[in-house]
Amino acid sequence: EKRCLPQDRLLPADDEQLDKVLELYYQFTDDFFAGMVEKYMYNMLLTSKTLAGKVLKQNIPSSEKDFFFLHFPGIKKALTLNYELQENNTDECMAEIRKVFDKVSQLLADGRKYFTGDQFTLADLAFAAIAAPMILPEEYGGVLPRINQVPDAYRTHITELRATPAGQFAFMLYQANRPSMLPQSEIPEEPGFMKKAISGLLINLKKKQY
Repeated sequence: EKRCLPQDRLLPADDEQLDKVLELYYQFTDDFFAGMVEKYMYNMLLTSKTLAGKVLKQNIPSSEKDFFFLHFPGIKKALTLNYELQENNTDECMAEIRKVFDKVSQLLADGRKYFTGDQFTLADLAFAAIAAPMILPEEYGGVLPRINQVPDAYRTHITELRATPAGQFAFMLYQANRPSMLPQSEIPEEPGFMKKAISGLLINLKKKQY
């Protein structure tokens, strides 16, 4: 944080503003929001081996993909125990998630750009990151399902939350602060040793001409 340019810092210098940012950050990252979003998503994903596979198998080695399908019942049981999914069903999770979205919508009702004014802060980042599984933004860049892959109940909840001021705010944060990433297939491959050597030689020759 101290090494960033002032306009890139996520924590305000003003003590009063800093307190507001940290208060919101801790509210968004506690079990009543982050924990409920996590439980909601896993509860939904684990209803279908195919859906769980589309998400949990992304960006992992082929050997682990084969392991996933062979051992899905054990993986499901382990995730259920580790995340204590049996303690909260999707309706209970949604009740807590709605409370946070309602609070955010009320906070933004005065037309402010970000939570604490005109500066993007850690609080905005925390909300956008944690809310992502509940709105599925294309710009997320990490491992999430697409809206056409999720169960109908999940899609209904996503549509509901996307329509709220809080949901629209999260979308804005992704679009303004995290542009869509190119697929790996569209990124040119790194040149090999010979191409690097030739490029370096040509650059040196150009330098000598000047």
